[in-house]
Amino acid sequence: QEIHYSLTSDHDPAWVQKQLDVLAPKLRSQLALKVNMGQTPAIRFVPHVRAEEIRRANLWGFARQIQEQIPVGGDFGSAA
Repeated sequence: QEIHYSLTSDHDPAWVQKQLDVLAPKLRSQLALKVNMGQTPAIRFVPHVRAEEIRRANLWGFARQIQEQIPVGGDFGSAA
């Protein structure tokens, strides 16, 4: 099972992910004991990425492609 989290502090995201990776099996074990289950699903922490950020990243890629297709100086409306 994935647990999505948001990082609201200025901690290093890689460090936080590493700590959560260490914590996940311990939480899984405590959950199994608490609810008296022999097996519990694997727990994995995943950083939450807002859909807006994903769309923005894709839009920047499209903008770069369009910018590369426009000639330097524009060359618009120059009739010779």
